[in-house]
Amino acid sequence: MLNFFTKALIRRQMKGVPEGELNKVFEMIEKNPDFFKQMAESIQAKMKLGMSQEEAAKAAMREGGEDMKKVMGSLEK
Repeated sequence: MLNFFTKALIRRQMKGVPEGELNKVFEMIEKNPDFFKQMAESIQAKMKLGMSQEEAAKAAMREGGEDMKKVMGSLEK
């Protein structure tokens, strides 16, 4: 379960996103913590190579595209 501080950090990073959408993000993270940990590690590694946070996140999402589709599909079940 995500704690208050983690949710606050995510809210700050996703400023302007409606509360309903944020709740979906929180649910995805709670259902698939290992996947999101792996994504975070991939983003960090790419940033250490000189990519911006946005570039690194986009690259990590492209690399994990099929897994991301599965994670997003798990919300519908």
